[in-house]
Amino acid sequence: MITLKPYQDAAAGNTLELFRYVAGQLELVSKPEERAAVVAHNGGVLLKAPTGSGKTLVAGEIVQALSRDVKVVWFWFAPFKGLVGQ
Repeated sequence: MITLKPYQDAAAGNTLELFRYVAGQLELVSKPEERAAVVAHNGGVLLKAPTGSGKTLVAGEIVQALSRDVKVVWFWFAPFKGLVGQ
């Protein structure tokens, strides 16, 4: 198991907090337009950091942790073939 560095752990934790908040908000609404509004207002995250800082590792941690909380289907896209091996 890989231990995240403090800045990586903070990024993962903040993102998970946002995603969990959105999941909670989605449970409060039932109409499709209300759900769309919740997602449009809160549902996006940009993980921006220098090359080699562990963005892929942080994203993997977020996916793993969130998948324990909620049922979700993940699609992972990589812009370069070399990233797939990572």
